[in-house]
Amino acid sequence: MKTLIQGGYVVGYNGKEHIIFENGCVVYENEFINYVGFPNDPKAHYRLGYELLNSGELEKAETYFKGATNLDPYFILAFKDLAYVTSQLNDTKNAIKYYKQALKLDRNDKEEHEK
Repeated sequence: MKTLIQGGYVVGYNGKEHIIFENGCVVYENEFINYVGFPNDPKAHYRLGYELLNSGELEKAETYFKGATNLDPYFILAFKDLAYVTSQLNDTKNAIKYYKQALKLDRNDKEEHEK
């Protein structure tokens, strides 16, 4: 089971050096750390949602994907995975809404890069 904890100070390692995150968070499962960073980081929410999706915990994954999109309303991949999860939960209305948002963001991103 994936677990997210928050602390006053969290120490992470980026492959080169240790980094201290004030008011940081850690996502871990068993003895493996999946993420170290800030709790208001949409990538932290997305990563935990993705891990929960892969372990079949769809309702929990939905919560974290929504958190990621609330923190970053331009997070295309989070909208795509949120659409997938809601479709798997038979929430067709919201699945369509999230897919449309992902497509809209993706189209806008491509148009911006073509300028």
